[in-house]
Amino acid sequence: MWYHNRWKRKLAEFEEAVEGRDPLLVEAYSYLTKIQLRNCVKFCEAVINDCGAYVQIKKVERKPRKVKAVPPEKRASKFKYIAEFAELKLKGLAAASLVDKAEAWLYDTKKRKLIHLVADSHTQAFTIKNNSIIGYSTVETLQKTVRKPADVVKAIQAAGKPAARKIYKDLTTTETPWNARGTENLIILKAW
Repeated sequence: MWYHNRWKRKLAEFEEAVEGRDPLLVEAYSYLTKIQLRNCVKFCEAVINDCGAYVQIKKVERKPRKVKAVPPEKRASKFKYIAEFAELKLKGLAAASLVDKAEAWLYDTKKRKLIHLVADSHTQAFTIKNNSIIGYSTVETLQKTVRKPADVVKAIQAAGKPAARKIYKDLTTTETPWNARGTENLIILKAW
């Protein structure tokens, strides 16, 4: 801050002239009275204080940097999944469809697990980071083994939210937690 330093030098010069130690400065400011010199010192101090206050105000008023929005396709680029499963004639959604959603249905073709993915109540939406889903509820996100995958998965794909929840609830197999990681056997059925 060049202006701040300039006023500090000017203040030091006026203070020396008031004290009378340097005969050249005393002669240079001989046209001013002692009171006028003290007023110049006070003025310089006021300018320096105001400069400091202005800098502090500007620091507070500075807006935070705007975070650049990352497109869903880029966020989901490393998530592992399959687009279609020929054995059951299933066509899944793209991984980008999971970004910023509150509920989704996934199917693990290798383990025959139907996964009900639910967003955390605080975040209200889950998203993808690398090969993991973050922001999901660890309590509500569960998976069940499906005995007749062709019938159940087709019914889930055709149903809406409440109907899909009822179909899932009617499955008699045991619920287990899901680790929220993508695999080469995972197909995305629905996302809301």
